[in-house]
Amino acid sequence: MCIYKSISRIISRTLLGALVLMLILAASALPAAADDFGPAFFCDGQAFSNCTDTSNPTLAEDTFSCEGTVRDIASCTNLLTGESAPYCVFMGEDMAEGVSTGRDAYLCGGSPERFTDEVNHLFWDFLEEAQQQVGYP
Repeated sequence: MCIYKSISRIISRTLLGALVLMLILAASALPAAADDFGPAFFCDGQAFSNCTDTSNPTLAEDTFSCEGTVRDIASCTNLLTGESAPYCVFMGEDMAEGVSTGRDAYLCGGSPERFTDEVNHLFWDFLEEAQQQVGYP
């Protein structure tokens, strides 16, 4: 009986770990998947430095190089894949539980008329939901 409980606990933890990993990957893809937007990325506050695909740079898989006006509009290149996003818009400062993370959020895609208040609201809803699912911050 003790061995069964140990094996059951190991399987449960493994499945939970796999779920957390999938949710972390989904967290960076959710805003980008909405309405053919993407990528979404985060940079150090008020600068185009340390730009990554997650608001927590230690969890990042992709990094970005950006040019333009900080906290406004930029064009960015994914340094891993070489893909270019010519129109990226500042979405706001990332806040976790009401506290600044010191990271600025950007979303790329399309043209200026696509970036409505509704898109901004959905972006933050997707991001907050994904962060809660993975236990971040």
